[in-house]
Amino acid sequence: MDSFIPVLSRIKVGKHWIGEEDPTLIVCDIALNHGKDKNLLEELVNLCAHSNASAIILPVFHPEDYCSPNVHLSNSEYAFLPNSDKILFHDFLEEYAIPPLWIRDISKICKDLGLSLLVRPGCIRCAEFSQRFKISGFVLDSMELNNYHFQKELAQLGMPILVNIGMGLFREIENATKNITKNGNQQVALIHSPSHMNGNTEKEDANIKVIPTLANLYNTPVGYFDKSLSLSTCMGAVALGARIIIKRVALSRKHPVPDAAFALEPSEVGYLAYEIRQLEANLGSSRRSLSKMDLALRKLLRRSIVAKRELPAGTIITQDNIKICRPGTGIEPEHWKEILGFKLSKRVKEGEPITWEDFQVK
Repeated sequence: MDSFIPVLSRIKVGKHWIGEEDPTLIVCDIALNHGKDKNLLEELVNLCAHSNASAIILPVFHPEDYCSPNVHLSNSEYAFLPNSDKILFHDFLEEYAIPPLWIRDISKICKDLGLSLLVRPGCIRCAEFSQRFKISGFVLDSMELNNYHFQKELAQLGMPILVNIGMGLFREIENATKNITKNGNQQVALIHSPSHMNGNTEKEDANIKVIPTLANLYNTPVGYFDKSLSLSTCMGAVALGARIIIKRVALSRKHPVPDAAFALEPSEVGYLAYEIRQLEANLGSSRRSLSKMDLALRKLLRRSIVAKRELPAGTIITQDNIKICRPGTGIEPEHWKEILGFKLSKRVKEGEPITWEDFQVK
């Protein structure tokens, strides 16, 4: 993987642009929290939209393509569930694998609600099938970070790919990025995603300071997938440059679905979205500019050159008859030496700012 085609620093997911100066993409990861209940799933999608989320993620997979039939749940990310050593992971996934045609119906609902629909495919068949229903892009699971064959197939579908880099080394991230771009797809975002078991991500493992490092290294939008109940970590991630925030969601943390205990409820998503928009307003732009208030206060709070006493017309300016004080509506102090020896063309009262118009025109 020696050739490298640069990724794009700004990509589009559905109707949402993702770049340095764009609003943060707020994404609800439904995961398995639909409980394989279509009515519950549709309700959750509607609540995500009304909570001002930008997009949702749905996993689409065939259990037989996901894991070997003899792997127990205790050897998976769901090892924290009761009796995990007695349940086969394949059987567990079978219980939550949604019928593929649900994607068609959920895609239509998302379109009506203004949500972007992202799919986390378990295989290329799932990706190709989902693409038929106008989804907005794919999420490449972190376990696929060294699955170059799958990356190649996914890249060639030509849709934006959010690459989950959890558990990934820098060389694996670089190789995956190169592999995707080499196969004709520059629409890549990297998702920093600390690993967890049961949602209890240790604070020091969040490591959100790596976000600007990733953005500078790969010149691509970087996001943060927070699997804890914290909101402050997401706010910090946005402040550090995360352009995508992903949170797992459930109707209720008391709901009997796998990821409910460490998922946000829709009302909390709404609060997070509000706080992120407030933070963005405060962050402003990376370009330095003065506000209307700054411009007004320059005249009020800065100092300028003023007459130390009343100066009749014809007075020659010397260091003895001028001083520097507020307001800042006169000649700036930086011109102090420049105006020494100038002759006033009009009278200036004591304490009055001296302006360039007060000098005799030669």
